[in-house]
Amino acid sequence: MNEPGFVIRLALALAGDAAFGVLFNRWVAQHQAKNEGVYTAFYVVGGVLVTLASAALVIGVSEALVMLALFGASGLPMILGAMRRHTERIAAMNEKAKAEVLELLNGAPCEE
Repeated sequence: MNEPGFVIRLALALAGDAAFGVLFNRWVAQHQAKNEGVYTAFYVVGGVLVTLASAALVIGVSEALVMLALFGASGLPMILGAMRRHTERIAAMNEKAKAEVLELLNGAPCEE
């Protein structure tokens, strides 16, 4: 941290990350409204990758790759879980829709 240019690289990375955060927040707000938050985990991954890229400029590539591995280890289960929950929600909605259609066609009540 006492190496020449560290403070400048840190300041540039912080400014770049802050600007990215503002712009990315606007972009996510527009897209999340359209997809009901289904892709939130992927938005987080995108933000983390940008932050790790700026970290590589400050702390070095090998250190940033270690951070990437650590974030991957903790983030992958979250991404897979979000995908599973979304798939389960769609399956439940499809089953409910089928039951409602059958009720309309047969005049019989839906089973819940």
